[in-house]
Amino acid sequence: MWPRSRRCAAGSAAAFRDRPFLSFHVNHVTPPLRFAPEALAVLAEAARLGIPVHCNSFGQMGASSPVTVAGCLAQTVTETLVGMIVAWLVNPEVKAVFGARPSRT
Repeated sequence: MWPRSRRCAAGSAAAFRDRPFLSFHVNHVTPPLRFAPEALAVLAEAARLGIPVHCNSFGQMGASSPVTVAGCLAQTVTETLVGMIVAWLVNPEVKAVFGARPSRT
């Protein structure tokens, strides 16, 4: 059951799932390929409640990811995809945004 404040703002849990008015940006991974348990818990709980999530990964080429463009992209896409899979395993209906953001140093 949702807390009273959430029911009042959205009308109901079903109304919120139909027309969500907020989402979580979750940085579930610390490159290279280290997962943050607390962030994964937030990601899973948001997905369970039907709150849209943005699965973010911020690999820096040559610093926290490989020095080549292809390597940086491969790692960042992999890390982001794992966050999407975690969200979908918890709730196959959750709205999840693929937030890969590879960057140069």
